[in-house]
Amino acid sequence: MSSTLGILQLVLIILIILYEYKMKSVLIFLWGTLLILFGMPHFLEVLFLSSGYTIQTLNTASLFVIIFNLLYVITRLIISKYKVIELIEDEYKDEREGQKLVQLLFVTFISSVLMLYISNYVFFGKIIGVSWGEYININREFGLINPFKISLYLFFSTAGVGLIFYKYSKKMYIFVLGIILTYSLTTGNRITILPLLISSIYPFLYNKKVKLTSFYYLTIFGMLTVYIVYFLRLIRIYGGFGKMLETKSLVELNSQVMSMLLSGEGELSLKNAFYYFIVHNNSFPNFLEGHTYLRILLMPFPTNYTFGLKPPDFTISMGSAYISNFNNNSYSMHPTLYGDVFGNFGIVGLVTSIIFAIVLVFFNKWITKIKFTNINFYYPVFVLSSTMLVIIGRGSVYNGVFYFVVGLFILKILNFITKFKLKRY
Repeated sequence: MSSTLGILQLVLIILIILYEYKMKSVLIFLWGTLLILFGMPHFLEVLFLSSGYTIQTLNTASLFVIIFNLLYVITRLIISKYKVIELIEDEYKDEREGQKLVQLLFVTFISSVLMLYISNYVFFGKIIGVSWGEYININREFGLINPFKISLYLFFSTAGVGLIFYKYSKKMYIFVLGIILTYSLTTGNRITILPLLISSIYPFLYNKKVKLTSFYYLTIFGMLTVYIVYFLRLIRIYGGFGKMLETKSLVELNSQVMSMLLSGEGELSLKNAFYYFIVHNNSFPNFLEGHTYLRILLMPFPTNYTFGLKPPDFTISMGSAYISNFNNNSYSMHPTLYGDVFGNFGIVGLVTSIIFAIVLVFFNKWITKIKFTNINFYYPVFVLSSTMLVIIGRGSVYNGVFYFVVGLFILKILNFITKFKLKRY
């Protein structure tokens, strides 16, 4: 019975991925993340019982995921009436407008990277080698408005400029991807590698027909993605990229990454928090109150000015529950989207699958409309949207939406500036 449920949840996720791939939908990044972080690890957990959780707990998790996925599929099919959309090469009606936007995006992207390095030098006296802990402390000191955060917002909003260059100049495309890699290695922030990974796979995803070999290559890409994320995790462990290389050779680092992968540490262990919540029936402070989604609704308002209406960060609440330390105010937990929904609403959270499907389908239609009307604006929006969906799939729903909203606001400003300048001539 448990094996059947484990296989069924995995098959459903794969079928959704194939459907979204056929539809050439940005939503494939959400389901690809769920496949890598939950579908496959949970299936292996059901087979080998390596984490120590009971069959009953695993079956509950399987059933929750199966019903969630089925509700998504049914809703998706009912409200999706558009045909498979092929990528087209639309251009701006005013070619100058397109060129100005690309230039402004590129300048802003480079500025975000320079802001990081200048800030590193000003605050830490060094350009590279800043530890993850030092970044955490400086962010706590300054809050959301500080040069490091501003750099990150500008980076996410404009990193998709690489995809524009893919169409015009492969050298510039590779240059931008190289800059993204450098930025990620400098900060040790794993989510900053996402624009590189998304920009690398985009040409493959959206210019191919659905084939068995396509799924094979996507699987290989997924495995490579997990490896890269774990490698970046070592940067945090060793306190910076430079210190990591000083401490270990590349061979030793590779061995450590493989050891973490085989033992199920890090990203592949996020499912364990979901199991933990099931075992304890969500009997923790701040659970079953929908805090993640209430925070999203109140996102425009700073927590200190909502008179207690805006709840605390639910990822911190989940982290506190998982480590049994309710005085914790820094350790966060991201138990995949399934775990976040379960922690917020319990079994009732299954209904949110219908809401997710409705919102995401119309979100995907909006992105598609941009593709047909403003192709150079579409590329950074696509990368920003895909980044958000990966973060949401990981279980950090509020943060994913927050980065998207801020990034889209910046992109809108840049696009407006371009149009405003053109009207003056």
